[in-house]
Formats: sequence, structure tokens, C-alpha cells
Amino acid sequence: MASEAPAEVPAGRRRVRILLRVLGGIGTLLVLIVLGLLLVPFGQRVDSSWRSKVASPRYVRNHPGVCFDEGHYNAHKASGRYRPLERLLLADGYKTSRIGDRFGPADLVRCRVLVVANAAGGDRLRLGPINLPIKRGGNRADPAFTPLEIRLLTRWVERGGNLLLVADHAPFGQASRALAGAFGVVMHGGFAEVPTDSPAFASMGSAQFTKANGLLRPHPITAGLSKIMTFTGQSLSGAGTPLLSLPDNAVEYMPPGPVLRPVPAAGHSQAVALEAGKGRVVVLGEAGMLSAQIGERGEKMGMNVPGNDNQPFALNVFHWLSRADGAHRTSP
Repeated sequence: MASEAPAEVPAGRRRVRILLRVLGGIGTLLVLIVLGLLLVPFGQRVDSSWRSKVASPRYVRNHPGVCFDEGHYNAHKASGRYRPLERLLLADGYKTSRIGDRFGPADLVRCRVLVVANAAGGDRLRLGPINLPIKRGGNRADPAFTPLEIRLLTRWVERGGNLLLVADHAPFGQASRALAGAFGVVMHGGFAEVPTDSPAFASMGSAQFTKANGLLRPHPITAGLSKIMTFTGQSLSGAGTPLLSLPDNAVEYMPPGPVLRPVPAAGHSQAVALEAGKGRVVVLGEAGMLSAQIGERGEKMGMNVPGNDNQPFALNVFHWLSRADGAHRTSP
């Protein structure tokens, strides 16, 4: 008996099948491209090989709370580029937590020290390390904090709270300028640079503050240290005791662009410490110094750079803020 010929598939259905196969192939290719991009190590990123070393933790029985702000489009979070700092603090005996929204009175109750690092007025959606042209919130240079939040934080500090405020080069200085100003600190908000013939020049994009060049200033936070490094950032002036003084030939390149305007930064600093009421404040004009990162060209940035004292500097900052000498004053 003769076998029957297979039924012919209608032309329209064949076209649909071909289209589905093509779309499936394109979809698979896109997934592979995205996965490849996520695995490509470009842009600033955490140095996963770096490990904190704390031979004698400061807090063994009592564990002061350090809260990390993660509710203001922060570029540096404990869950991201400040993960090395959080690990260092945990090794020293602190307990850490994260605040993922606008500040409210209940958020600060558990905080001996509040860390606000590279807050911004907005951000962009990301695909891994890739910034997409889709905004979240406003512009990054917009004020990161509401007037109500600033009043809340200043009262909290005056009553015994302790704040570490970190704001890097543009746009972060502009975003945190109002909060810094509430404590009398001026954030200039540009890109601070030291010339190659400066005593502070370490390498392109980095500066060194040492006892030898006179730019590492005396304070309990800098006691026993020899060299601190920063990685661009902005400059600070106004209130506070300078910890890291910029040299007389320092320059700050000011936005807006596309051509940044150079202005002298003599007399400015990149770190200051001050007391406000019963509380304490440290303001840093550069964020990477307290992290351990790999830069865009593969260079190390922060506590992972050999030969600097950035790790003990970080611990000294928190010991001073948390009053590790036992002189902590609680809120009334």
C-alpha cells in the first residue's frame, strides 16, 4: 500500500514559524550580550581581593551602631562601593544597619554614627555597570536632602548624634552642599587636582597628605598616621579643623561644562572635623579613600593601595565619632 505524502504546511504558518525562530535567536543573542556586559570588569568597582585587618578590635562587648544612608540615590552604599568599609567596621566590633528611605526620627535612634556618602538628587536606571538614559528622581546635582531632613539631622547631632558626611567631586558636592552648610562647611563641588610639581602629587588623579609635606594636620583622627591618599574629589572650606590640607598650588575645576573653569583651591582641605552641640561631624571631600576599589584603568584606589594609612585613618574617624575613649554623650 502506497504511503501517504505528508500534509503541506500552509505558507502563512511557515512564515510564523520562521519569524518565531528568528525572534528566539535574537532574544538569545541579547541575553548573551547582556550577560557578557555584566561580566566585563569596567568602571570603578570594589576590589574583591582586599581584606580588612584589625588585630585588636576596639569594641568587644559593647557594639555601637553605624547606620549607612542608602535612601538618597547614594553612589557609595554599604551594599556596594562601601562594602569594604562596612567589613572593616564589623571587624572592629561595630554593628551596622542601612536606612533605605528618607530620614525620620525613628531611623536615627539606633545610630551612634550615621554615614552619608555620595548622596544625590537623582540617578539613572542601570543594567549592571551600564547607565541607561532613564532617570530616577531628579538630576544628580539636585539637593539630596529636604529642608525637613536637614533640620532633623542638625538637631540629632546637636543632641549627641555623630555624622560622617562624604561628598565627592561633581555632582555630589552640589547635592550635599545644603547639609554641609548647616554645619558651616562649604562644599566647593568641583574636581580638585594637584599639579605634578606639588608636594601632594602622588600620581595622576591621586594626592598624598603626609607628615613630611605638612599637609596631614594634627588631630586625634590623624594621630600616629604618616600618609593618607585621596583620589580627586572636591575641596572644602569654612568651619571645622582641617585634617587633610590641600597645597597652595591646588586647583579645582568647576562645573558646569563642557569646559570646566579652573579656580585656585589654596587654603581648602579635603577633610575636616568639628563638634556641634553634643555631637561630632567629619566631612570628607572624597569617597574612595575609605573604600577599596579598582579604577577604570585597573588601578587600586583607597585602603587597598600599598603603603598608605587609609585603613587606620578610617578606623580613627569612627573611633573619634563614636567616642571610643568612653566620652560618648547621649541625647537628652
